[in-house]
Amino acid sequence: MEQIETSPMPKGRVLRPVTHPDDLKGLSVMPLMHPNPRGRLVLQDKSLPDEVRSRWEKDLNRAYAACGCGEASLGLVVGLLAALIFIAAQVLSGIPLTGWHGLWLFLAVAIGQGLGKFAGLVRAQSRLARLVVEIGRDWRAEPRAHSHDACG
Repeated sequence: MEQIETSPMPKGRVLRPVTHPDDLKGLSVMPLMHPNPRGRLVLQDKSLPDEVRSRWEKDLNRAYAACGCGEASLGLVVGLLAALIFIAAQVLSGIPLTGWHGLWLFLAVAIGQGLGKFAGLVRAQSRLARLVVEIGRDWRAEPRAHSHDACG
């Protein structure tokens, strides 16, 4: 198979060649569901016009690298605000501050960040899946021949 030239990668970065639309179906942003390091996806099909291949690579790599950190940050802030409002209400009602308030603060922040991260990953996976379907619909490639060796 003829290799398609790609831009040079920084030392240590891995290129992940994609030669067929079926190769995209296994992509995931979820932890433990992707190779480590993820690397950069490179579409290797000479039949694709350069502008299309470049746009798809850019979109795929952006979606594949999504990690849900923005949503995790938002969840952290929401958890912090909720805990601070709870603690302020406690103090204003005359309850003195104790170590338990610090624990409530920590738990609210951790839970908020965890829920935000989970929501961000689900959202990122959904975006990646939609993009894979869109590219699979538009990428005209020959069907792969499947081996019957494992059929018995």
